[in-house]
This record gives sequence, structure tokens and C-alpha cells, in this order.
Amino acid sequence: MSLINDALRRATTETPDRDPKELPTMQPTYRPARAGGAGFSIFIVCFVLAAVLTLGAWIYWKHGLKANVAQPVSAAERQAAASKTNNNPIARAAQTLGKVDAANKEGEAEVDNMQKSAGSAGVAVSAPKLQGIFYNENNPSALINGKSLKVGDETDGVKVLEITKSSVKVQSGSDVRELTMK
Repeated sequence: MSLINDALRRATTETPDRDPKELPTMQPTYRPARAGGAGFSIFIVCFVLAAVLTLGAWIYWKHGLKANVAQPVSAAERQAAASKTNNNPIARAAQTLGKVDAANKEGEAEVDNMQKSAGSAGVAVSAPKLQGIFYNENNPSALINGKSLKVGDETDGVKVLEITKSSVKVQSGSDVRELTMK
């Protein structure tokens, strides 16, 4: 046991000669803390980001919106625009109803023509009314006068000739007509 103790005493009291190629012993180093610490860096980054976003918003507000600013309109231009558009809802409704009445009269005239041509053939015909189109490339069908019909089907003296996505071609007597959805 004394050999071990003697070796320990010698090791602690003697400074051994070092080889110049050997690295020096490591000593702990202490760096002084930066002013402000990590929180200060985060604050600077956030401040710069906010400044850039604010500057961008200001530039957009000043320059980006100029294209959307309304240009002054002369009184003559305003009068011309007012004459083209009708702001009176009652007058607009009357115009729309007039167009609908004209379309109904045109449709009634076509129905009368179909009935006359069918009447001469001795067939009683009711006006065909297209109520819906169920389009499928392989098997299209149409709802006419409340009945589901396919190409070649006939009802009330009206025969279905062709069904497309937006219209149905029907024949009544010798008269061929194309019905569309309104």
C-alpha cells in the first residue's frame, strides 16, 4: 500500500517534463455575456420585420391603389350613362314583363302552327312543353308534358327526334321544332 501512496505523492508534487508535441492541458474558459442576451436579438429581428411590412403596406397604399381611383366624369358622360341604364325598378320590371309577353306570344304562334299542321293530319295535339333534360350519352331522356321520353318515343302526337344537352328536337305531324329550356 505504501508504494501506491508514494506514487500518488510524487505525482501530485512533481511537475513532469512535457513533450513539446503534447497538447497543453485544457482550462475552462468563460465568455462574458453579450449585452441584452438572446432576447435582444429576437427583438431586433421582429422590429426589422415589422418595419419592412409597414413600409410595404404604405407603398401599396400610396402607389398600388392609384390605378383603382375613379376618374372624374363629365356631366354629359353621366347623362349618357343614365339614359342607357334604368334605375327605376318598376320600369325595369315592366321591360322584363314586356319581353316575356313577346316570347309567350311567339311561342303561342308556333303552337298554333303545330296544331294547324297536326289538325290537317287528323291528330289532336297539345302544345309540347319541355320541362327537363336528363342527358346521358348512352341513354338521354327528356321530360315533355310531364312524361319521360327517349329518342323515338311519341306522346300526344309529338315524336322525340333528338336529345342534346340543351335542347330537344320534336316532330308534330310534318312540323319539326326544337324545344329549349328557358
